Amino acid sequence: MAATTSSKSLICFFHVGGEFVTNSEGKVKYNGGSVSVKSIKEGIKVEELRLMIGEWFGLDGNGCDIKYTLSFDEKVLVDMVDDYEMENMFSYNERSAHVYVGCKCSDIAAREMDDQ
Repeated sequence: MAATTSSKSLICFFHVGGEFVTNSEGKVKYNGGSVSVKSIKEGIKVEELRLMIGEWFGLDGNGCDIKYTLSFDEKVLVDMVDDYEMENMFSYNERSAHVYVGCKCSDIAAREMDDQ
C-alpha cells in the first residue's frame, strides 16, 4: 500500500464503555456507553488507532473490538480488523463516522475503579 498524502480528516463519534450485543436475527448492536468526539486523519493504521484509543479513554486498545458505520447504512456495524477497513471508513464516510469500541469487562471495571 502506498503512503497517502491526503489531508482528509474524519470527525469520529467514539462510542465507548458499552457492549456489542447480537440479536436473534444475527444483527450486532451496541448498547450503553458514552460518546466522545475526536478527529483522525486519513492514512492512520489500525494499530495507531488502538494506541490512540488507549491514550484517550484509558483502555487497552489491543483488547478491544472496534467497529464502525458507513454513511449509507449506519445500522450495520463493520469490523475494524485491518488497514483495508480503515481505508474503507475514510472512503465511504465524507466528513464524519461512528466508531464503536467494545472492551472486555475487566478493562471497564478497572477503569471504573480508577475513577473512584
